[in-house]
Amino acid sequence: MNNNLEALVSNEEFLNKLADCSSAVEMQNIFSEYGAEVSLEEIEAMRKIIENMDSDELNEDSLENVSGGVCVIGPIIGAIGIAIYYKLKKRR
Repeated sequence: MNNNLEALVSNEEFLNKLADCSSAVEMQNIFSEYGAEVSLEEIEAMRKIIENMDSDELNEDSLENVSGGVCVIGPIIGAIGIAIYYKLKKRR
């Protein structure tokens, strides 16, 4: 995992660009643009977290993803996914 990811959690420009993406490949390109290498598997897991957050609480599967459970995406990717979710929620 890349050290640049920690700084990206609070980068508004980065989060806005990710929130506007419509595909995993597009998201991966934005991560690369900001100097972070993330696999498509990690991005799909992050997108799953975003899609599953219909309420203000994470379900058990999403919590496992954030904490490095079954999918092992890591806490920073999970945090970015959660930040994108709340950014999208504000737009509604």
